[in-house]
Amino acid sequence: MTIISQRALDRRIKRQLKNQELEFFAASAPGFEAELSNELSDITGIKNIKAEMGGATFSSSLDAIYHSNLNLRTAHRVLLRIANFLSQNHPMLYEHTRKQPWEVYLGHNKYYALKISTKRSRLLHSSKIAETVSAAISRRLQENGLNAVAKDKAQIEIHVRLFKDRAQLSINTSGQHLHKRGYRQFGGRASIRETLAAGILLRSKLGRYKHLLDPMCGSGTFLIEAALIATNSPVGLFREFAFEQMPFFQESKWLRFKKEAFDKITPLALELTGGDIDAEAVEWARANTISAGFEKDIRLSLKDARNYMENKDNQLIVSNLPYGKQSLKPAQIEKLSKAFANNLKKNYKNSHFSLVTTQSQIFANAGLSFDEQKFTNGGIKVTLIQGVVD
Repeated sequence: MTIISQRALDRRIKRQLKNQELEFFAASAPGFEAELSNELSDITGIKNIKAEMGGATFSSSLDAIYHSNLNLRTAHRVLLRIANFLSQNHPMLYEHTRKQPWEVYLGHNKYYALKISTKRSRLLHSSKIAETVSAAISRRLQENGLNAVAKDKAQIEIHVRLFKDRAQLSINTSGQHLHKRGYRQFGGRASIRETLAAGILLRSKLGRYKHLLDPMCGSGTFLIEAALIATNSPVGLFREFAFEQMPFFQESKWLRFKKEAFDKITPLALELTGGDIDAEAVEWARANTISAGFEKDIRLSLKDARNYMENKDNQLIVSNLPYGKQSLKPAQIEKLSKAFANNLKKNYKNSHFSLVTTQSQIFANAGLSFDEQKFTNGGIKVTLIQGVVD
């Protein structure tokens, strides 16, 4: 079989992708779909946004791949949806998969990874599903003189999700999880993911405040994400994405979009202060702020949150409190939370707060009123409490 020429491949890409309205799914942490949807609504050309558990679907042109990966702060990944079909047995899965134009997604790449999930379907065995899908993809590629094989940890991921006997085929345009911004040099023992931190800051309406304080800053994630939001800095500016390896990728367009996003960065007008009782954590945070380019904008110090006093007008206090086995023992966590809650109540009148904790009742017992949102971080059930000290 003759290998498909680049010109012929480009024509297929234009016909199959470039002149089409495509379907996408952006994944987020459950509970933060509204923040993701709001972000999507700010991107030109994206429409039909529909929030659903764990993310949002939307439609747009191929350019959305560039813009969404570059700008979304709360998304874990952006999937381009390829096909959705009834799949009650392996022959059905094979035939529908084989009919997809895999050459426009994989091109001359030699490897791809398969991510399989199945629930409430007749096809239950992931290994057999992967075998069927890979055979179908190989058949389609071979018809065009191309060849690619499934391999763990390949840059390009094809996601196969079976639910109620329907198969959804998607390709991961992001590659590595989008919380990997590219600036983190060091991580704390129980760091919050950048995407979650951004979601909490956006829910907290960060733009309303002049001052932000994180008294238990750890590796500085909240502070850096706040700086990125406050300066309108695109979070994907300094990392690589899987779509850069795909045959439809246009480097000239990508460079233009990045420059346009860079030109929209604004000066920082938010005062950012962080502290931690752990000297090593402060050094981690300092290294990360340097890597992110905010070393002159974020003030860090070695301080104890239990007696930290820095109340200012129009201030937001945000922090990821210790929890889980990697931080402190349960009794220590309870004691620390109680002391911090009392300090907050006594010394931070009129300050707003957004805190991630497993000890929400302790803050209620201290006389603080707040709204709650439960979610998980690192597999641990936590609660986001948000309110104002009265």
